[in-house]
Amino acid sequence: MMDQLVERLQEAVRSTPIPVTRLTQDEEAVISAQVARVCPEAETRVELFQMSRMVEEGADDWERVSIILTPSHIVVAQDFFQWLFTSKEKELQIKCVEKIENLNSLAIYQTWPERTRLELVGDLSLRLKFETEAGVQEMVG
Repeated sequence: MMDQLVERLQEAVRSTPIPVTRLTQDEEAVISAQVARVCPEAETRVELFQMSRMVEEGADDWERVSIILTPSHIVVAQDFFQWLFTSKEKELQIKCVEKIENLNSLAIYQTWPERTRLELVGDLSLRLKFETEAGVQEMVG
């Protein structure tokens, strides 16, 4: 009976639709400008924009972040929409900018299908949690 319950819950969670995050042209222009500000060599065209949560090594709290994928870089920034609508800061806080070619490995967990870990050059590691398993698949696809 317990196995059936777990199976039903997993089906319900996995069938949850991906939160649609559509950017207007103005929002995309703002993101592109912010990426260009911190990383002038990055291609600024936004290939993928997705909201996620990230946890720092050794921390317990998952922080809301924006994942921005350009043709050349992966950018992790503070929650874009919170900054856009509520912050008095003029610049979006960029937490991490890395060339995609610096990605050494990618871990996707069978027990946590909505989570992923990106291992980058050096000791940099990003632990990300998306709303759904499909969110991870969109990111790595």
